[in-house]
Amino acid sequence: MPAPTDPAQIFDMFGQLFEDFFASSPDITVTEHLTEAEAIVGTTREVSIERHAKCATCDGRGGESPVECAACKGRGTKQQTQGFFMVSATCASCKGVGGTYTKVCDACRGTKRTRSSEQLSVAIPAGTEHGATIRVAGRGQAGVDGRIGDVLVYVLVGDREDPRVAQARAFGFPSPHQGIPQARVVPPQRDSRAPLIAGALFMVVAVLLALMLVR
Repeated sequence: MPAPTDPAQIFDMFGQLFEDFFASSPDITVTEHLTEAEAIVGTTREVSIERHAKCATCDGRGGESPVECAACKGRGTKQQTQGFFMVSATCASCKGVGGTYTKVCDACRGTKRTRSSEQLSVAIPAGTEHGATIRVAGRGQAGVDGRIGDVLVYVLVGDREDPRVAQARAFGFPSPHQGIPQARVVPPQRDSRAPLIAGALFMVVAVLLALMLVR
C-alpha cells in the first residue's frame, strides 16, 4: 500500500495509531475537505470509519457464565511500577477482558468487541470554519469496559493550509510535503602529507641499505 502524502491522511493515521495504543482514548478522528461554498451553506458527508463495535452476538458480554480474572480482579488492567511512575498495563492473563467464561462467544472470542466497517452520515452546519471539529457522539470505538467513544470530524476548507501542519512547524517539525531530507555524501579527503611521508620513508630505507653495503 503506498505511503500517504496528504497531511490530513498523515495526521489521521497517527491519530488512529495513538487511539489504538491508548485504550483510554476510544475516539476516532477523520478529516473532511469542503469547498468554500459548502462551508458557507452547509452540507452532509458520508464518512467511512473502521471501528471496534460492541459484539451483537453476545451483547458485549464476551460469553456465558463469566468468571472474574484473579490476576486483575476483573479490571482488565494491572498497575506496574516503572522507575518513579505507576503505569496501567493490559492484564496478560485475561488480555484486558477482565475474566474468562465457561462458554466463550464464537463471534468475538471473548473480547466483547468485533471489527466493523461503517458508513456514517455527518451533517456539517452552515458557516463551519476552517479547522473546526464536529463531534458525533457514541459512534467511536467500543471499549472492553463498555464505554463508547465519539467520532471527531476535522474540517478543512478550500486550499488553505491544514492548521495542524502550521502547529507542527511551530514546534520545529518539518512539513509532511518536505519529506525526509537526503543525506549529503562527502567524498573522503586525501591526506596531502601522504607523498611527503612516503618519500621520507623511502630515503630512510635507502640510507639503511647503503650503510649495510658499506659494512
